[in-house]
Amino acid sequence: MYHRIMPFPVRLTSRALPATALAALVGCGGPSFSVVAGDGGTDAVADHAVKDGTVADVGTSDAHAKDAHAKDAAAAGDASVADSTAKDAPGRDAPVDTARPDAPVDGGTATGTGCSVVGGADNVYVTTAGTAAGPGTLASPFGTIAAGIKAAAALGVTRAYVCVGAGRYTEPNLIVPAHVTVVGTAGAASTTLVGTSSVACLDKTTCALTLSRGSQFQGFTVAAPPGPDASTLPENGIVTLGVEQASDLLVAAPAVWNVVVNGFTSTVAGGGVGIDALSDVDVGPNVTANGNAIGLVSSAPNAAVVHVKGTTNHFDGNGGHGMDFVGAASLLFEGGSTSNNPNCGIRLGGSAPDAGLPPHHTISNLTATGNGNHGIAVYTPVQYLTLRGSTVLAGPPAPSTNGNSGLFFSYGSAAGASPSALDIGTPGDPGNNTFGVQSPQAGSEPKGAGLFLCGASPASQLAAHDSFSQCLPILQTAVATCGTLPAAYVDVAYTLAASTTGSAPVVATSCTVGQ
Repeated sequence: MYHRIMPFPVRLTSRALPATALAALVGCGGPSFSVVAGDGGTDAVADHAVKDGTVADVGTSDAHAKDAHAKDAAAAGDASVADSTAKDAPGRDAPVDTARPDAPVDGGTATGTGCSVVGGADNVYVTTAGTAAGPGTLASPFGTIAAGIKAAAALGVTRAYVCVGAGRYTEPNLIVPAHVTVVGTAGAASTTLVGTSSVACLDKTTCALTLSRGSQFQGFTVAAPPGPDASTLPENGIVTLGVEQASDLLVAAPAVWNVVVNGFTSTVAGGGVGIDALSDVDVGPNVTANGNAIGLVSSAPNAAVVHVKGTTNHFDGNGGHGMDFVGAASLLFEGGSTSNNPNCGIRLGGSAPDAGLPPHHTISNLTATGNGNHGIAVYTPVQYLTLRGSTVLAGPPAPSTNGNSGLFFSYGSAAGASPSALDIGTPGDPGNNTFGVQSPQAGSEPKGAGLFLCGASPASQLAAHDSFSQCLPILQTAVATCGTLPAAYVDVAYTLAASTTGSAPVVATSCTVGQ
């Protein structure tokens, strides 16, 4: 039986960062850059005018920054830990995931059960031609997914499967309980769930689908309904839940794969999100969250992990960010794209770390190009990022814009934690990243920076086996503030940490000429 999760304590009420972090966020819908010739200044922070944009990104008025997007875990915390493939961060050993099992990726288990076994005892069947009476057998399927989920939950087995035939299913907010897998057997191209609900989900918005801990969902397109009826439009697509009690930590994170989520563009506070991760969650392979206000939002707390599995995941062409992290969860991204979003491809906003456990992000095989602001933006107070095998380019500036950067990284510190750290490659572990700028529009010159390092220390940032516009040396330019870009494109724009002087921050031991 599904048990409604109790509200968690709230840590933040907006996406605004503390004054000890950046005075204001730079880019990604936040303050605009001013373009001046680099003057070697060392100011690390500055106030700037807020940039006009489709989706606001800072301050308490952010339509997507409601309290549900900064929800804390219960006293035990959402303590599922990072995947063992995560790299070590300074002062923090890479945790090993020994508590939760991985979700299967084939709609079944190693023993061969699931929808791939026709008429399996653990299966409940649903088709568009089914009936309310069911009883959910292959010969007499249910007509709604909700009826199938209810029957599957009542089986009392370790894993029950709701096998949904091709077609379009228009149903109010579905809640998938633990140990239930819902499978669109004909795949996302042929199976569509259209959410119609004015009932609040657990993130306090309305949504098409709620995934409890231990539940799985695959093989669907999840879409917002057409038409202007705001009373029945779900504001978000998929919402994933966190930890209710300590025993939940032994249950796998919610899992989504082979799924398309699109069309969720609500302007209601907290709405317009394709996948709203209140917990750790496994996303992928083959997940596409395009055409929403934001593709994926994570407000999960410390020690939670959003694990994007496989190399075929896409968070492109949304109205704001491709992915937006406003809590303290870590991102483990194995591959895919976050491109052509008007704001950032990935914004790692972060929140104050608890118990010395800042977010530790590992991003591999990412393509982040054509974004209106940064390809990746990492803000203070303290976050760690390891980047491998990725192409992150400053978006193509229009004649009237100031450009941006492929990767913006702000160095910060907090009590009980090692300072922020960026790993873009070492001699023993090549970065194989490409930093650069896309071709500008007609009438523009290339602008922006491949890397923007805010508050760096002199000669402190190692880079090995990465690609820049020129090497060696790579082109590095000091700027006055973290809100300032040089007038023409450079490989690295930087400010130095307060009270420090000296040489440029990036020490490139090897590189290639690329963008």
